[in-house]
Amino acid sequence: MVVGAPAILPSTVLLTTGALYGWELERGRRTWRVPVRGGVVTNESRLRISLAEDGLGLAYVMEPIVEEQLRKGRLRVVLEPYAATVPGFFLYFPSRAQSSPALRLFVESARSHVRF
Repeated sequence: MVVGAPAILPSTVLLTTGALYGWELERGRRTWRVPVRGGVVTNESRLRISLAEDGLGLAYVMEPIVEEQLRKGRLRVVLEPYAATVPGFFLYFPSRAQSSPALRLFVESARSHVRF
């Protein structure tokens, strides 16, 4: 989803990831992957969110990460009719018989941080 501070909308400054990730948009059965060349490029999602909250641009983020900012009105969803929907988070890993202790700890930690 694309979010921005209410005061900045509409905006032309885009905050994107270091890999210049194409924003995924969809409407009905049609999907787009829009190449983004942002004014700020960072892999740090907290920085993108903070800059968006400060009104410095729009950020493409997953909704659960900005749930509180949306609820408190610090951010607003833009392009909502085109927001891609994902049925959840997915983690692929080897069968339990082959998993390492480190992988098991990671899976347990991930489960404790994600609401089902």
